[in-house]
Amino acid sequence: MKSLFLATVLGTCALSAAAEPMRFEKRWSGGNCIGCEWTSAEGEITDETPEAFRTYLQENGVGYSLRLNSPGGNLGAAIALGRLFRKEGIRTTVGRSAPMPDLPQYDQGIEGGVCESACVFALLGGTSRQVEGDELGVHQFYSPDGGNIPTAATQQIMGQLVLYLIEMGISAELLTLASKIPGDQMHYLTEAELARLGISTESSRTPLRLETGDGGLVARWDSLGSDGDLDRAYSLRCSRGHSGWLLSILDTGIGANNGVPDRQRGAPDMQVALGDTAYPMSFDNVIELGPRADDYFLTVRLPLDLHRHVGKDFRFQTNRMTNFIYVLSAQGTVPDKTTLDVLTRACGD
Repeated sequence: MKSLFLATVLGTCALSAAAEPMRFEKRWSGGNCIGCEWTSAEGEITDETPEAFRTYLQENGVGYSLRLNSPGGNLGAAIALGRLFRKEGIRTTVGRSAPMPDLPQYDQGIEGGVCESACVFALLGGTSRQVEGDELGVHQFYSPDGGNIPTAATQQIMGQLVLYLIEMGISAELLTLASKIPGDQMHYLTEAELARLGISTESSRTPLRLETGDGGLVARWDSLGSDGDLDRAYSLRCSRGHSGWLLSILDTGIGANNGVPDRQRGAPDMQVALGDTAYPMSFDNVIELGPRADDYFLTVRLPLDLHRHVGKDFRFQTNRMTNFIYVLSAQGTVPDKTTLDVLTRACGD
C-alpha cells in the first residue's frame, strides 16, 4: 500500500505546462556510420510514455542514441522511462531533429533542444549521457494544480529520488540545486555542474596546468573518455605574433572525412560560446589544421579578449552537424584573472 501511495504521488507531480505527448521517431542522416541513425523523443512525458516507448522499441530499436527534447511532465513516468533506458543500454542526449532542407528524406540535428524538469530524470537513465550547458533545466517539483504537496509525501518523494539518483550514479546534489528554484522558474545546469554531478559521461576534464612552450607559458588541460583514455588535449596561450589568444585542440582517432573543416568548404558554423553569448568564427581564424599520426590537430585565434570573460564556461565547435558536432570541439572555463595576467606577461610567439 505504501509503494502504491508513493507511485500515485509521484505520478501527480507534473513539472511543466501541458504540451503534446512525447513521440518517438526513427531518424537517419543518410550516412553509413556510427551515429547516423538515432531516435528522437519530443514532447511531454505522460503516464502512457513508458509503455509507448516499449512498443516503439520492439518495432524499431533505438539506433545509436535517443535524443530528448521535452518540457518535462509526469515525474513518476520519467523515472520509469529512465529505468527502461538503463535496462536497454540506451545512450541519451538532448536535441531536436528535423528533415534536411535540401534532402527532406534525410534528417539532421538542429539547435534549440532542451530537457527540462521531469525530462532530466529520464535522461539520467542513459548508460552514457552527452549533454552541454544550458540544455538541462531543473526546479522544484509541484502538483499539477500548483498546490502544496503534504510534507510526508514530499519526504517520500525526495527519498525515492535520492535512491534513483544513487541507482543511476548521479550526485544527490542535483536535488539540492533543484529545490532552490521555484516551480515557475528554471535553472539550466552549467558545464561545470554537469561534470561535478556526474551527469555528462562523454568526458571528464583534468585540472588546468601551466607549462612552458611556444616561447612563453601555455595553459593545458585534457578531456578523458569514459574509459579513462585521452579523448582530447587542449591548450590556451597568448600569442604576440597573432595579437590574441590561441586555442589548440588535439582530437584523438579521427580521420579527415569526419567533419573536419577545410578551406574549400569553409567553416560556416564555427563558433566559440562564452556564457550565454556565441561568437561566430570564419576559416580565417584557423592558424593550423592537419593530421598528426592517427589524431587531428587544430589551432584557432579566438575573436575576443578573454580578460572580459574571466570565469565563464566556454565551448568551441567547428560545426553543428549531428554526427560530427564534437569533432575538434573544446569545453572549459576561462582562467581566473591572475592566471590570465601571468599568461599575458609570458606571452609567447
